[in-house]
Amino acid sequence: MNAFTFHGFALYQVITTIFCLVMILKMISRYRRHERTLKELIVWVVTWGVIGGLAFFPFIIDYIAQVFGVKSGTSGFFAIWLIILTYAFFRTFVVVEHIDKKITDLTRKAALDSHDIDKVLKKDK
Repeated sequence: MNAFTFHGFALYQVITTIFCLVMILKMISRYRRHERTLKELIVWVVTWGVIGGLAFFPFIIDYIAQVFGVKSGTSGFFAIWLIILTYAFFRTFVVVEHIDKKITDLTRKAALDSHDIDKVLKKDK
């Protein structure tokens, strides 16, 4: 047994699994405190569960890579995560742009409303 194994499992498998379990527990805690929706809870529990499962059963990555014609499971894994992270970045960018537009619109409306109130107050004097 080499120094980087724990009961037959590689160190990365143990660390990844513990990390995924901690993240799942954090999401459950946030859901119970009503800080997250059920949809968010399900998405994150599935995401962290898949990551933990792939760490424990890395041969699944090799199988998926073969199905898609990728020579190495590791290359396939990184390609898939690069696509997922790029999509997540794009979605985040779209949401931020949408929020920015809403804030701009609300600020303009508040300024116009404030200006109208000032006109009314000046007429009353």
